[in-house]
Amino acid sequence: MSVKETLLKNLQLSDLENKFNELIACLPPFEDHELLRAKNWFTEKIESVTQLVNDIVIEGDEQELVFQLSTIWLQLRLEWNLYNLQMQYQTMTLSQAKPWLMIKGSCLSYLVEMVELSIDSYRVFWLSKLATDPIQAVSNRIELVDRMLSITQSTDRELQLVTSDIIQIRDFVSGLITSENSLKQFHSYMEALLEKTSTLIQFTTNDFKNCIESSLIKGFSKESLRFVLNHNVSGETFYLRPEISQVLLEITSQWIQNLIQFSLEENIETRIARNKSQHVNISWSIEKKEGRIYFFLSDDGAGKNPFVLKIDQFRSLQMIGSVQNKKDEGSRIEVSMCATPISLYCISNVDENKRIKVAFEADEILSVESHYKSITYAFGHPCVISEANEMYILVDLAATFQQPELKKSTFVFLKTKEPKSGFPICLQLSSVEGFTHASLASGGALTQSPYSKGFFIYRQEVITVLDSIIIVQNLKSHITEAAV
Repeated sequence: MSVKETLLKNLQLSDLENKFNELIACLPPFEDHELLRAKNWFTEKIESVTQLVNDIVIEGDEQELVFQLSTIWLQLRLEWNLYNLQMQYQTMTLSQAKPWLMIKGSCLSYLVEMVELSIDSYRVFWLSKLATDPIQAVSNRIELVDRMLSITQSTDRELQLVTSDIIQIRDFVSGLITSENSLKQFHSYMEALLEKTSTLIQFTTNDFKNCIESSLIKGFSKESLRFVLNHNVSGETFYLRPEISQVLLEITSQWIQNLIQFSLEENIETRIARNKSQHVNISWSIEKKEGRIYFFLSDDGAGKNPFVLKIDQFRSLQMIGSVQNKKDEGSRIEVSMCATPISLYCISNVDENKRIKVAFEADEILSVESHYKSITYAFGHPCVISEANEMYILVDLAATFQQPELKKSTFVFLKTKEPKSGFPICLQLSSVEGFTHASLASGGALTQSPYSKGFFIYRQEVITVLDSIIIVQNLKSHITEAAV
């Protein structure tokens, strides 16, 4: 028997007289006019539910009905809650609840029970919590998601150790396999293992949606204007790596702060005068396509959001994006980034005792040399002339990290990812240890090192990743001061 057939059988009007008499049998005696009034009300309730069921069900497709039954149940249960509360207070103040309320409460209890028979137990459990305290039930879920995000970001740092070890095992064993087919199978297996590892602590897009709602609720809590959030998670729910979740939530949080502080209309009257709704409409969407995450966020405020997207801070994610403001129409931000930001890094020793290790992106390296052609000075700063007669500004990392002067040095010539800088640099350090694939993490005391943009775990050590752009910007300021 279908859900529709089962529900209609439980609510059939032909048996209404007997069912109504059963419901009032255990109640005190009532006047005839009260019974007639209650019976008519009960009939109307059953007819409204029955009509709704008949209207929304398409032959052979009951999916919408199954979804809407939760709404019907919740509506009836909340109405019963109000009558039940009213009866409790009448009992305390008048010694007995009024007959009319007692009949309505009993009839509603029966309707809730009948609808509940067509809803699975899991959904009934959460609906009951929602009916008991709607705000608390929703806020608890959002707060839980906030806490889980913090936990996953911390756990991700430890998981990087596992990922790094897997990559090292893969690279080592690959050199021992001689059969081409066996090598392909091994690589396929290892890549699957890496993919499984990378999803262990990721957030889903549904969790991300809850975090955005939480930011909006907190941000608008003291505002006279209200908001409506429209979202679109295209396709199936997918996972977001913790660093991607963190970046997108930071962008969203700053966007909302700027919206409230600079880009909201003063009052409802101003919005109406601009042919807008009384509430602020905020829309966002997120999708995963061809290895990248695409995210957009917009509002229909005053179009004065001063948000600046600092792409350079997220180079490891290969982020691109744009911000648009249209006066009196609203603002919009669009960003995209790599869905799995695992890069190849060069690990180097700063000091001769190998106590301090740093890394930088492998694709920035032009060459690694043990010598140079000559040294000169520009604006009071030492510069290296390479064997190709090109000049690089010298950065002594041992001195930067306050280590003893090196007896023997290695020179790493870098190209920076800031094309307008005009400052190619040469890092002077102790030695280059090797290369490894890793996923960059950020935040916390672990990144409090000169020129740091993040870190990863390598052989149970925290490796600081240097940002060549920060180095160049620092050099620019010193050279500008020297020139002045």
